[in-house]
Amino acid sequence: MVMGRGQRFHRASPAQATAVILYVLLIVAMLISTVSSECKLKKCSQRYSQKLSENVRRNPNRRYCQALVDYKKCVMDIPPRSCRGELNYHSTLSIIPDLMEQNNCEAILAEAEATTTPLPSGATPPARRGTAVPPPAPEFYDTCDYHGERSYKSCSLFGDPHLRTFDGYFQTCRVAGAWPVFYNKYVAAQVTNVQLLHGSGATATTKLSVIIKGHHECADRKLYLAQTGNLPGAFVDGTKSSGPGGRGVVVYEIVPDKHVEIHIRYIGTVIIIRQIGEYLLFSVRMPEEIIKRQGPEDLQLCVRGCPGREKIDYVEFLKQTKDVDKEKLQSAIAKCRKTNVIDVYLDSCVFDLLTTSDDNFTNAAENALRDISRLQPNASLSLHNRTSVFEDNKILAALPPRRNSAPPRTRSSITAYTHFAIVLLALWASHRLTT
Repeated sequence: MVMGRGQRFHRASPAQATAVILYVLLIVAMLISTVSSECKLKKCSQRYSQKLSENVRRNPNRRYCQALVDYKKCVMDIPPRSCRGELNYHSTLSIIPDLMEQNNCEAILAEAEATTTPLPSGATPPARRGTAVPPPAPEFYDTCDYHGERSYKSCSLFGDPHLRTFDGYFQTCRVAGAWPVFYNKYVAAQVTNVQLLHGSGATATTKLSVIIKGHHECADRKLYLAQTGNLPGAFVDGTKSSGPGGRGVVVYEIVPDKHVEIHIRYIGTVIIIRQIGEYLLFSVRMPEEIIKRQGPEDLQLCVRGCPGREKIDYVEFLKQTKDVDKEKLQSAIAKCRKTNVIDVYLDSCVFDLLTTSDDNFTNAAENALRDISRLQPNASLSLHNRTSVFEDNKILAALPPRRNSAPPRTRSSITAYTHFAIVLLALWASHRLTT
């Protein structure tokens, strides 16, 4: 077969054909291996959610503990290599043991196994007095433990700032100045947000105060204050705990100047405070029954969300800004994807980079996702590994065209070269006229 002048088609030898076939098969095998080895965390999470939907209450009981054990086994059976870089996978591995410990699962399952283990052949059960029903096992009861419904909700505030309410609504807000985050008869928190110096209308959190209102048996009144450059590992009075045995409320300094947690045992509440760059990140987990005790008119960011006038719409933001083009947007998306943030946390990361150009905000989104996954594991099940909303056609259409004008130094250089060329041309013309 003639391919062109001077070129001929050469039929491949059997050995060459075999080599090509083997190469193709190898590629197919690699593709199959890649597909089959993808992270199976979603399947495990779906099975766990299915079990919980079968009237399983999330408190210390055999069925809930068994669901956690099965969930843990499913996740442990996933090859770690297939989930490399998956933030949810690593978070889930650490969260499940915490849930098992919080719900005393080891003791509950051991007791359940002891009561259901059949007697050896020929053995007779021990005699019981008065009733065929065994008496309940004695339980350790601490007044300063939380004894209410173990149905929790979480809230977080981070970045420019972005708010995840107790009900799971996600908003980006201005809320400059001091704002209450939540308050009830046990504890209150307030943040102070400052205007960023980039003309975007966005703000970020620089101060946080937490007031422990005190409990007649479990804690004295305490005040915790944090601000940019000062994330203390203690209350303002220098103490780190309060209550019987110092266990009613405790401040844990996880990473000095970067990560502090306040645990309030008698109301089952955990508060996480981080300093990332020049700003603070705040997350809280609280029992639902305590949250519901507040009235509908209470102004609390975690409960009511941001007022309508304070919300930031991404499309409107891009229409008003003059500092963002498609190249800058693509760069921000690429940086955020490297941190493995997903869904609304990906969107918030991109927004923060566009408004501040501060790479610390990628860490803010990453840690906010990690904290909410730890505090409320089921919350991560509703997140999707999707494209960013900033890749939507409406968003892209709102972007101004990329500016192609040369920088001042280049323009001045071009002007100088032009003047020089004109002078040379004039000299040449003058020379021609005189000769």
